[in-house]
Amino acid sequence: MWLENDLDAALAQSKRTERMLLVWWTAGWCPPCNELKLSVFDQSPFAAHADRLVLVAIDGDARGAQTLGERLRVRSYPSTVLLDTQGRERLRFPGGLTAPEFCRILDIALTHPAPIAEIAERAAQGEALTDADYELIAYHWWAIDEVHAVGAERVPLLLSAFKSCPAHLSTVRLRLLVQLLGAASRRPGALLGDEGDMQAMRELLCSALRSSEVRFSNLYFLLVDLAVLDGLAADGTPAREVLNRALLDALERMLRAQSMTTTERLIALMAVLNVEGKLHARKSPDPAMQERVRDAAMQADRISLVAAERQTTINMAGHLLRAAGLTDEARQMFTSEVKRSVYPGYFMPYLAEMSLEEGRVQEAIDWWRGAYESTPLGASRFSRGVRHISQLIKLRPEERALIEREVTRVLAEIGDDPAALSGINRSSMEMLFANLARLPSL
Repeated sequence: MWLENDLDAALAQSKRTERMLLVWWTAGWCPPCNELKLSVFDQSPFAAHADRLVLVAIDGDARGAQTLGERLRVRSYPSTVLLDTQGRERLRFPGGLTAPEFCRILDIALTHPAPIAEIAERAAQGEALTDADYELIAYHWWAIDEVHAVGAERVPLLLSAFKSCPAHLSTVRLRLLVQLLGAASRRPGALLGDEGDMQAMRELLCSALRSSEVRFSNLYFLLVDLAVLDGLAADGTPAREVLNRALLDALERMLRAQSMTTTERLIALMAVLNVEGKLHARKSPDPAMQERVRDAAMQADRISLVAAERQTTINMAGHLLRAAGLTDEARQMFTSEVKRSVYPGYFMPYLAEMSLEEGRVQEAIDWWRGAYESTPLGASRFSRGVRHISQLIKLRPEERALIEREVTRVLAEIGDDPAALSGINRSSMEMLFANLARLPSL
């Protein structure tokens, strides 16, 4: 049984029962949050672990929730954090895992004697690590961790762990490499080693991609951001072509295996679309690829029935259609989902972007306003209100009276929230005033 939005009660229960606390930072509109719920938390392997844990779900849009997010040092949706009975962070679980994979890593974290901060410190110092240490470093979601090994410390930590990880932990080495590439992509100029090191990394990645055991979960961070490969080989180079072909072959095998969720299949197909474009130097997909994308998106629409499932699959299907140049189909899909979804405000900004790309400025403004007005009170409504105002300032700066009314309305709604200046709300507030500073003087 999940406690809801009561972190103090959950911490007290954790200490009283001597059970670790699993915190799920989430939002109802968030596609990855819904995917995590469906693929992990609603599955029997996780249910079998529930009695060993205290569970608390915190909705980032709940009143005061952003203050809790600051206490936990979480911002990204979803963030799933394991805390020990002393409130120390043990692990931030990554996305893309199956329920059995999630539970296997959970078991390691529950029985490991040290929190992630201590493991990271030992790794950074070059101390001897256990197999379990390497597993937890590899499965920790570093990209959303703003606490441990931050800034310039991140790449050296992951590089040290990768280079010292024993060969028998092949899956762990692959995950460490993908995490390392992701960290390096966010630190321009970060060094991954000399050319010999880079060649060894390329060979490891190619070997893993060609293996029959390659899994979506271990490539997840790479598939959602193929630019991380730039750290190993620049676009257009022979080395990058080898990587791209190995990746494309791996993706096609995974798609044929039929072992992924609908959303995972759409993510994998998006990667196929992007890799094929690079391999064949295409500015737009060929008709056969477009038809494949259209079929996959329509199938996802047909088979996704419950609200939580549609929130994640339609989001990905619409993006896939847009990426394939099927703009009309994407617009139709998002427009239909606006009428059907419990969270229509999530899909409206996509329609606004497409309207603006086609020069329909007022239509775009109407969609941004609709996204704000259809969202219930909370951090997300405030954020969408700020975005609506930002677009008005950019596109209709002469309508000063309207802008002032909207600013007054948006600030009045957030003003009595005790977390009005916390977490995402503070970021939105900073964005609002930065945009107001750009408004031309009378």
